[in-house]
Amino acid sequence: MVLLKTTHMKYLIPFLLFFVSIHSFSYINCGMFCVQSIEFDSSGVLQANVLFEADSELFINYPYVSAVIDLQGDTIATGTLNFFGQFSNSTQEYSLETDLLPPFDSNFEGFVLFNYDTLFCELYYPCEPSGLTKFNSGVSHWIVYPNPAINQINVKFSGFYGEKLLAEIIQTDGRVVYKSVHEAKNKVIDIDLSALKGLYYIRLRDLKNSQILFGQRIIINN
Repeated sequence: MVLLKTTHMKYLIPFLLFFVSIHSFSYINCGMFCVQSIEFDSSGVLQANVLFEADSELFINYPYVSAVIDLQGDTIATGTLNFFGQFSNSTQEYSLETDLLPPFDSNFEGFVLFNYDTLFCELYYPCEPSGLTKFNSGVSHWIVYPNPAINQINVKFSGFYGEKLLAEIIQTDGRVVYKSVHEAKNKVIDIDLSALKGLYYIRLRDLKNSQILFGQRIIINN
């Protein structure tokens, strides 16, 4: 058995902690988050209560809700960073700014953009136990490539039998910055991103009924 000197341990321990942190991070996905409630507190501040659920002890850095979006694609509330982190198997209230007045609509349906580390998830509200199952139910399979993208991104899909798709590119604050309509018959669409740069979210809708079919984070490196 090899014994490490104290001087060696001094450098080994930070490395091990870093390795465990990266190893844990790789297991985190959007299905672990659930927005349990959106409501005004006693002081009139709108709060989104987010559950982070996992089978093991995990931690996310710099979480916040950047936007709440209704089913028409309109941003009804925004938020900024005010926590350093959140542990798994805990709930946390995230404060939001909004022009709405209390009480919050108990029948509201929409999406919450939840950010952590350098990633973000579009979470369906009200939350379902299966995470994003309802959100992604319209298309059985999809591939977004390349990601990161330069000038153009492609989406290949199956399981959608409508005629046309509406592609939307969304900023992290929930604002739609680009829209385009595509024929769906070839099961592949190409989206021009030449005017954009940075971190965005791509969202696809059925043009006929505006149903949201699919969404994913993308990076544009123009």
